[in-house]
Amino acid sequence: MDSDNSDNSDYSDDSDGTCVNLRLESCVQPSVTPKPSNFGQYTNKMHFFNKYILMDLYENEYAVHFREPVDMEVVQAPNYYAIVAQPMDMGTIMQRLKNHFYHHVGEAVSDFLLMLHNCFQYNLRGTMVYERGCFLEKFFMERLYTLPKGPEYPHVEEPKNFRKTRMVAPRPYTTTPLRPPAATARPTRRAPTRSLRPRIATTQPLQLQPQLQPQLQLQPQPVPGRVLTRVRPTAGPKPSNLGKYSNKLNCFEIAVLEVAAKRDFGQDFLEPVDAVKLGVPQYYMTIVKPMDMQTIKRRLRNNFYHHFGEAVSDVMLILHNCFKFNQPDEPVYKNGQLLEEFFWKELKQMPTGPEMPTLRSQ
Repeated sequence: MDSDNSDNSDYSDDSDGTCVNLRLESCVQPSVTPKPSNFGQYTNKMHFFNKYILMDLYENEYAVHFREPVDMEVVQAPNYYAIVAQPMDMGTIMQRLKNHFYHHVGEAVSDFLLMLHNCFQYNLRGTMVYERGCFLEKFFMERLYTLPKGPEYPHVEEPKNFRKTRMVAPRPYTTTPLRPPAATARPTRRAPTRSLRPRIATTQPLQLQPQLQPQLQLQPQPVPGRVLTRVRPTAGPKPSNLGKYSNKLNCFEIAVLEVAAKRDFGQDFLEPVDAVKLGVPQYYMTIVKPMDMQTIKRRLRNNFYHHFGEAVSDVMLILHNCFKFNQPDEPVYKNGQLLEEFFWKELKQMPTGPEMPTLRSQ
């Protein structure tokens, strides 16, 4: 996931104070405030994810160990943060959603899967926390299929109900004549006084102050000769941030990426978009985080991902970009709908439990 790789790889405080990770002696709080240059959004899918999936799990009794950052002194786990390099919890995900930390719902899904990955990585099979993590993962993967399909757009809050006004009963009819209002003395009109200053005739009409019109934020036009032809996202990890290839990633590559690459609906998403060849010079001005299946396979080959959720987030980013740029009546948009339906169907069949290191088949 793009946001976690940049913000959660190390837990240091920024000098400007805009992205602070709370680090105590026994507890680490991941950053929940986005940087001003990387501000996200709150979309319809994020709202559904937060209200109907995350909140339901948060209120479940099995989620008591996943609501807040792990406190090593409370749970008596002094080596927790020595084993878990990227901590995550449900409270942090909620704060990130509230603060517009995420750019698309796939990043929030990746954080939840990261939380489960940490649970299986640290706790032994058969322990209470491990078994509760298995329950949360099964419930989460089933409910994830209910996310709204199609485009992701900013969520608009429903207006709050207006306060009900108290109904007043009408006055009963009466034959008693109304009392006329008391006579008031009319104010005496002051006699006009003639000014000694001579009047100056003005021939210019009065100019009313024009009303301020809202300024439209126009998208910058592409500069001739500097159109981005093709953008390839980073596929190689830093030596200090090397990931791993696990059994879940292997199943994901075989069941999702390789099968989708052979289907007709997956041909539009195999390689990075060539803006000149396709005649869409404004593509990389609209899509700031491009993604394609070839890049995901290169990341898998180079051990770019640290857990299964990051690869899931990249596929969801492909779908997000597709629905954002294309129109519903275009063939690419319809192929994106078919890819989305196929993706969620196969995701429900993914193995659950811990991620075990696996050799990648050539």
